[in-house]
Amino acid sequence: MMHRYLLPLSLLLAPPALAQSETCSLYNPSEPCVRVLACVGGDGLWFDGRAYGAREGRIEGQMSDGTLCGGSWTVRNFMGIGRSDLNCDDGREARVYYTYRDRRTGTATGSGRSNLGESIKVWAGEEVLAFLQGEGETPSLPCRGGAVPLN
Repeated sequence: MMHRYLLPLSLLLAPPALAQSETCSLYNPSEPCVRVLACVGGDGLWFDGRAYGAREGRIEGQMSDGTLCGGSWTVRNFMGIGRSDLNCDDGREARVYYTYRDRRTGTATGSGRSNLGESIKVWAGEEVLAFLQGEGETPSLPCRGGAVPLN
């Protein structure tokens, strides 16, 4: 049940180094956390970050070009549909709407747009890499500019 409320999704963020080394768990009693990944536009730009909290919270992360971003997310209704808003240090702003989708992995999916007109596709959850992994393959983001391998 908590999976349903934690899905942040509006895209993104925590520097990749932080995303790899920081302990992040949906079941952390002091501050639940899940990974957030997103494709931004069609030129291969992507986001890697973390969403913190339950029912609402903050998002922190970094775009693949090094741009830092942060913002907030909230669950908007009892069905787990939510919204996130993000601001980046390069002036980019984004709003994403998301919903809880995959029961097996607890992954939420979402989509939105940036203030620059870029389309954004987001995935978030504790098992988001399993959701994005084909059988026998490395997990990857299916971005329009080409798949982005993840770890």
